[in-house]
Amino acid sequence: PFTNSISPAKVAAASSPSAVMAADMEFVNGALCLYRRTNHLLCHCFQSSSQMKLCMVTALAALMNGTISAQHTQSQERQEGTKDAHLQSTTPTEMLVVFLDRSLKKDNKDKAGSASDVEMDALLSDAVFLFNAIRDKDLFAEMHKEALGKRLLNNRSASIEEEKSLIVKLKVAQGAGF
Repeated sequence: PFTNSISPAKVAAASSPSAVMAADMEFVNGALCLYRRTNHLLCHCFQSSSQMKLCMVTALAALMNGTISAQHTQSQERQEGTKDAHLQSTTPTEMLVVFLDRSLKKDNKDKAGSASDVEMDALLSDAVFLFNAIRDKDLFAEMHKEALGKRLLNNRSASIEEEKSLIVKLKVAQGAGF
């Protein structure tokens, strides 16, 4: 049920780039919501059981590595008899980069209202947890560096402190080479 509501298959129905970006944002928001709910359950109902934590991490890794998404997409394509070229190129890794890019831009802050430092720090920490779940960290790093460079060169970053915070969190998660 959850994968039906946030699946990248929704991208196939989108006809414009803004609709595709909205579907990407919806996917990552759904994954973050799932992580927060399962983490809350893990802490409060299962007393941070290591077995339950392993199950949660495994399930989120399957979601973020396209295992669940690819299965849903393939069954959807069989039902519809179609194959969308853009759908194949949109991976959860790419969606996470787009999500972070939009979250860290000035334009997004102006439209949605400025999130507090605590809320943004929590969002970045949760996004880094999703980053830990993906396998294609090299693609993420390459795309994130490109998006970061564009934000900084075009003066579109909402806060240099938030950018630094994300880089520090990614370095802690991935190592100093990030």
